[in-house]
Amino acid sequence: MYAFYIVARAQFDFNETNMQQIRHWWCLVLLKNVPMPSEQQRSQDCKRRREEKAMQDEEVPQKKQAII
Repeated sequence: MYAFYIVARAQFDFNETNMQQIRHWWCLVLLKNVPMPSEQQRSQDCKRRREEKAMQDEEVPQKKQAII
């Protein structure tokens, strides 16, 4: 909050006693505007990333190190 006011060159119209209320408001804003994927969607995304990584690993053969 302080950074926003400094960047905007605005006068502080709050103090530390307002911070709990500001945090609560900010959490509500985030929950409302940032979509949270469902557990099913997160599982599907994780599975897709694993499959993509596996395909990439198959395409690039790994060099074997010589035993010394």
